[in-house]
Amino acid sequence: MSLSRLQKSSKLSGLLLLVLVHSVNELFPQNAETNLNISRNASDSRTPENSRRLPRAQSQGDIEGLYREGLIVLQNGDWLQALITFEKVSWLNSEYKDVQNKLADAQFNLNKKLQTASQSGSGMSFLLILGWSLFFSALPVIGLFLLSPTARGRYYLMQGKYGKAVVTFENILSKHPEKFRIYQILANIYLFDNRKDEQALEVFEMILRLNLFPERNQEINSIVANHYLSKGRSDAIAIEVMEKELNTKIMKIKNG
Repeated sequence: MSLSRLQKSSKLSGLLLLVLVHSVNELFPQNAETNLNISRNASDSRTPENSRRLPRAQSQGDIEGLYREGLIVLQNGDWLQALITFEKVSWLNSEYKDVQNKLADAQFNLNKKLQTASQSGSGMSFLLILGWSLFFSALPVIGLFLLSPTARGRYYLMQGKYGKAVVTFENILSKHPEKFRIYQILANIYLFDNRKDEQALEVFEMILRLNLFPERNQEINSIVANHYLSKGRSDAIAIEVMEKELNTKIMKIKNG
């Protein structure tokens, strides 16, 4: 990443955080001093002077360590930290491995967590989590919103506008079926919405065929196998899928 780009991101991130803190202060004036300190610390840490003192791994483009750190926190269910870490990777190299998939996964799960927090009325903690998630997720989207369909889809996803996100990602696939990372993003949404329509099944089938989403292969295979059974399919692909489902059930019985 060039220094000029990092400086622009620094200024923008500070502005976003100040707006966020101002909004929180209006709702929770008793926490105004704490919120102001948070904003000052974050803004100071992102000044151009401090940007020049980035860790060696980031300044030289060695982002593998960051990527692995993101994988660990993602597997541990720390969605906010995963989002922050993968955003750092994306700033340095937006095409690094499957970082866009990981970003979408973290955003999707964090959004579900935020919805749960909102329903339980956890107040300030919910607002702070929401603020930080929006703070980090907004940076790569601002300026790319009109230019990048993927960024636009991620933005909708973070807002919880799953319908718009699905339409955006499905449009991307219709034009660029070779963008395999989009299949995983769509599968996450389809599974969350319990979708089993033709569009969802096409995505699920492609994921199984190319092993694009090993973390959820078993769940997806079960959905596709049940669909094949209901349709009476007996081709080679259907038989393979149904055999996997049968083996999974046998293993569950043995381990149960």
